[in-house]
Amino acid sequence: PAISPAQSIRVVVSVGAVVGLLSVARVATAEPKLDMADLPDARKLFAYLRQAAAEEPTRVMFSKPRVMAWETGIPTMGPSGMTENLLRELDVGCITHLVTNELGVNTRPDRAAREAVKLTPDAFALEYRNPTFRVYRYLAASCDTRDDSG
Repeated sequence: PAISPAQSIRVVVSVGAVVGLLSVARVATAEPKLDMADLPDARKLFAYLRQAAAEEPTRVMFSKPRVMAWETGIPTMGPSGMTENLLRELDVGCITHLVTNELGVNTRPDRAAREAVKLTPDAFALEYRNPTFRVYRYLAASCDTRDDSG
């Protein structure tokens, strides 16, 4: 038995309606994503780093460099994601502080930052921590960070 054109249209419309309803239900029940900058621990981190920058020249490496720079006004760069290159990146970028996070995000840059601290503990000193973030001073920072013009 062949399906008539009218029946075909009804099937397509019915399937489309079901898919649409399922999509609406999924969106309606999804938890809203919280922007990292709105996290209380992030707010505390930003306040700490703003205070540090007020006391001495500060440049940061963080996995979300645009968020950090926007929230703090501190020159920030992100890690490339290659652990073996991270110390060189810190040197080239004249970085004074490395920030790691415990957000449950396991991107390559996040892993590289945590691994660099673990593999070269003599290069870092823990300066600040809260349940979500760690701020390490990069002890080998040798650039003159007073001139942030370029």
